[in-house]
Amino acid sequence: MYIPFDDFDQFLELKTLPRNKVHDKVIDVARNFSELNELEELITSAIVEPNQTPHGPAEISDIFTLQLSHKRKFGLSAFILKGKSFKTIKASDISHQIFRLRKIADLKYAILGYVGNILDPAKEEFIQTSSDLNIKYSVLDVVDFARLAINIGLLCPKDGKKTVNGKCSCGYRIKGNQLNYLQIESLKMLQETRELG
Repeated sequence: MYIPFDDFDQFLELKTLPRNKVHDKVIDVARNFSELNELEELITSAIVEPNQTPHGPAEISDIFTLQLSHKRKFGLSAFILKGKSFKTIKASDISHQIFRLRKIADLKYAILGYVGNILDPAKEEFIQTSSDLNIKYSVLDVVDFARLAINIGLLCPKDGKKTVNGKCSCGYRIKGNQLNYLQIESLKMLQETRELG
């Protein structure tokens, strides 16, 4: 059964940023996310998973965790992620990882994430395998990763630049509703001035 990614408990906040509101510049930056340095870090930071799966021929999946839940039901989850090195994802690029899903006992969720263009046979194989195994699955594309990067404050939603100390050079701040010390003092003085008439 398909589950939209922003229906998972750890990603519900993404609903506040609809897909059609993500700026093209942010999507372009997300297309260059690497699997290890950005995609995995975006996911593991959101689900609070401290373990890092070593990459190599022995890995079961890119992220293998018990920290993902849907409607407060946690379960064993496997993520298959493809970063910028896969501009086009063919079935042959992920078949071995999809096959390994069949070997995982008690798997509850399977998630396929990518920032390139995925060909239909690759997506169909993932969906069919998930259906055969009677597990819930989700698919994240580049727009979802852009939304996630904005949500955790990695990228500015206006121009796609990486934020530094919670700020972007365009003036955007991650928590725009938090005032700095000078702003707080200015508002206090305005209030006092009004009260004095």
